[in-house]
This record gives sequence, structure tokens and C-alpha cells, in this order.
Amino acid sequence: MLVSINLNDKEEAIVTNFAKLNNLSISEVIKQAILHQIEYLEDLKIEEKLDEADLEAETISLRYNSDEVFGKLRKSLNV
Repeated sequence: MLVSINLNDKEEAIVTNFAKLNNLSISEVIKQAILHQIEYLEDLKIEEKLDEADLEAETISLRYNSDEVFGKLRKSLNV
């Protein structure tokens, strides 16, 4: 796939310098930036779903402390 982007002089200098400092081609720098951004946004979606699940769990009282979870086990083991 061929992609074309327009960069102003400052942006071009930033990308070019970063590529040189990291021994990468400009194409590789841009590709990595795009893939990193996609991964970041996907991680945010997962975090949002986990936050929603936490909120729901709090709402319906599905949170338990360690004593509630392991209490019976400790008693049965006399710990």
C-alpha cells in the first residue's frame, strides 16, 4: 500500500531526525507510529470496558475483599 502525507518543514525535520537517530527509514518511522497509535487506542477501549465492568460490579455488589474470598479456605486449613 502506498500512502502519501503532507508534512510542513518542522514536522519533516522531526521525522527525519528521529529516523536517523534510530537507524530507521522514514517509512518505518511512520509505519511504527501508525501501528503504535492503533495499539494505544485498542488498549484504551479495553480499559474502558474494564472500567465499565468495575462500575457494574460495584453497583451490584460483586466486589469481595480477601477475607471474604479466602476466609473459608483459611478456616478449613486453620491458617
